[in-house]
Amino acid sequence: MAQCGLVIFARSQYIINDWLLPGIERYRQRYGDLANICLNYRTQMQYNLSVYSEIEYCTTNETLIRETAFSLRRNINRLTIKLDNDPIQKSLRFLEFVRVLVMTTITIDHVIIGMSFTTLQNPEFTEKIGSIPMVQAILTLMPFQVDVFFAISGLLVAVQFVKVTNGKPFAGKMFWLGLVNRYLRSLPVYLVVLLHSVSVYDLLESPSAYRIVATPRIMCRAKWWINLLFINNYYQPEEQCLIQTWYLAADFQLFIVGFGSLMVLWRYPKLLKPMFYTLLTAGFILPMLNVGYHSTSGIYFLSNKACSFQLWYDKWFTKTYVAMETHCLSYFAGMLVGIIYHKMQNNDLLLEKSSLFKPLRYSVFPILLAFSLSNPFFQTNTDDNPSLGTILYGGLQRLSFAAFVAVGFLVLMFANRNTFFGRLRTSQLLENSLLRVLSRLSFSFYLIHMTVLKTIYANLHEAERGTALLAFEVLASATAITYFLSLLAFLLVEKPFDIIFKQLLEGGRPRKPPILSSNNGNEVNVTIQRNGHSLSNGK
Repeated sequence: MAQCGLVIFARSQYIINDWLLPGIERYRQRYGDLANICLNYRTQMQYNLSVYSEIEYCTTNETLIRETAFSLRRNINRLTIKLDNDPIQKSLRFLEFVRVLVMTTITIDHVIIGMSFTTLQNPEFTEKIGSIPMVQAILTLMPFQVDVFFAISGLLVAVQFVKVTNGKPFAGKMFWLGLVNRYLRSLPVYLVVLLHSVSVYDLLESPSAYRIVATPRIMCRAKWWINLLFINNYYQPEEQCLIQTWYLAADFQLFIVGFGSLMVLWRYPKLLKPMFYTLLTAGFILPMLNVGYHSTSGIYFLSNKACSFQLWYDKWFTKTYVAMETHCLSYFAGMLVGIIYHKMQNNDLLLEKSSLFKPLRYSVFPILLAFSLSNPFFQTNTDDNPSLGTILYGGLQRLSFAAFVAVGFLVLMFANRNTFFGRLRTSQLLENSLLRVLSRLSFSFYLIHMTVLKTIYANLHEAERGTALLAFEVLASATAITYFLSLLAFLLVEKPFDIIFKQLLEGGRPRKPPILSSNNGNEVNVTIQRNGHSLSNGK
């Protein structure tokens, strides 16, 4: 396997000393003139440019190639680079803002929950806040926040799948390669956090550590293997190790269902409409069946009692909320948006002419708002034998949220540039480089943030009084610390192993970019940079 680079810069050149490039003189004599003639002809014809080319390096040692995956300079570039040459990346750039926003709201929720399992002197602080009707209306949307992540996952799976398989013959082995790739990419940071939970917690001797971190340490030592099989949301969901990782399990299970459905559509494309009718119907019915089977509530309200035990024994959380079927509607809705995206790009579909999209665009938010404001009236003190009306109400609310997310994605993708959402899509806010970095750190952030929160709360004094200022201080410090740790995890663990696994699954051969060929068959890979933008025949 070889990695070869040839970079051409308009009006500039990048010079490397010859002694750093073994054999450069031979390559220069053999290919220098030919490469210049061929490339100048092509670039003059296509771009009206004159360029100067130089072979910079050629590494053939597979061990060295894999070691470069741990290069800090390269990984920092991968973290910060703006991909302007990929139309899909440009169309979906708004997802970076959505990820950061949702991750922030989830962190706020977990800060509030954390104040319930600490040894505060005034536990009634959170109870009084939770008793305010408007706060109750907002809190009823808490269980749906993570559904935005599920919708994003479904959207990206569908978009990438259609992009990769478009025009190619069916290949069943792609399903297994996709599963292995998806599993391996989730593991490295996950394993580091697991290792921390079973080891470093022993070193914490802070005032409140005995209540907050001692029990999770015991759980992780006994149940770590359940997490690595991604079944911790079904098998022994009570007393979970790393309780926030139920999301990874549910997301992996939904990936299997969604990826399998897309494989069927690849083989039988005429089943597109029946397939999505089936998936969306199942996504609407299955959550209600779960509620009826487990006799939980169609609408959930957090209680201090449940939070004081970190939700380990809350029936609604362990039986309904963490189950895959509870969130499948949002995932399937995201997949549908991904399919619509490709059809819009190919001019096979026009949303503006759809008789369904226009009324949905103006009604989904008012409907969701109406559900949220009416939720406090459905609050109940018991989970036993929920009424059919409550179950149906909860199902309709989940449907309204999935529709809100799906329509919101479509509006942000295809809104006219002169409209508010069109200007938002192309605004400097979504082009912000810091936002791009924070978005790419979101996976590590999600895994790490609960560990950071527990460590912060474990260091609070037992007689600490709960206040709004304390909650803000915990939120600010937890966010800053977690993003710093997420940066280290991305540079040293997540991205390096992502690259290594990708190389291994590709059989040790790098994916070849498109080729510009000279008359005698020599292959040349070209990247041209002009006025800060890139024109490339490869990625």
